[in-house]
Amino acid sequence: RAFTAAVGALEQHLTAHRCVADASAGRARLGLRLLVYERGPGRRLEVKEPCKDALNAGGLFKGALTTSIRVEGSLDDGTFFGERVTVTAAHLPAHEGKAEKRNAAVAKILNRARDATPPAAVHFLAGDLNYRCDAALFRGDEGSLTPAVAQRLVDEGAYARLAACDELQRELGHGGALDGFASPAISFPPTFKVKKRPGFEYQATRLPSYTDRVLFADGDAADVALTCTEHAAAADVATSDHKPVRGCFVAEPVRHAAVPGAAPAAVS
Repeated sequence: RAFTAAVGALEQHLTAHRCVADASAGRARLGLRLLVYERGPGRRLEVKEPCKDALNAGGLFKGALTTSIRVEGSLDDGTFFGERVTVTAAHLPAHEGKAEKRNAAVAKILNRARDATPPAAVHFLAGDLNYRCDAALFRGDEGSLTPAVAQRLVDEGAYARLAACDELQRELGHGGALDGFASPAISFPPTFKVKKRPGFEYQATRLPSYTDRVLFADGDAADVALTCTEHAAAADVATSDHKPVRGCFVAEPVRHAAVPGAAPAAVS
């Protein structure tokens, strides 16, 4: 029922779109859903050649769904656009101090995704990736990073100091399983472990963390340039100890000749 209600709320904002069933995926044993929408009548871009895969990795209700689609059509300047986009929704192993277990799970997931789907210009990896804030990375006059210190920093709007302790950002800089992926800049509070109420108030015994993420990677020979136009957390959603995160991206062709006097065409 909760999932049905969430989809209903989502589709209230997508009245000009339709769900592409062949490209969407769900797996009850993973507790995951991945929905793909495209614009309705009059659209210039279409979703074609969908393929998808599911994988258990890292324990009960841990794993990923992957869907790969080809987006084809004409852009605003009349240029033909045809590129493949892969999206992986993942739920990685939990708990503090388990970064290596998360790394192993994401390596398994991404290797499987690459084997199961055609090469893509862009790959998004999103979901409850479960990477935590590492207190050992904290710097400040407060001494150690405790739940109380973290709550005070959030109340003061000092999100950057908590984002600097992000375990995932450290992993992104070390290559390995996530080599090639990047995270948009973080300018919001940690999304876990919140109390079930609007706003960012955290459970007093747990260190808040940025577990809910949207990552992106360009392919080896990407024909598009990605720009993140929005990266935010939904503060008013109060359905669990997580806050949902959204990322909006614009993809611009990088190898097409520009039309004189015209603005660059883009896909969002």
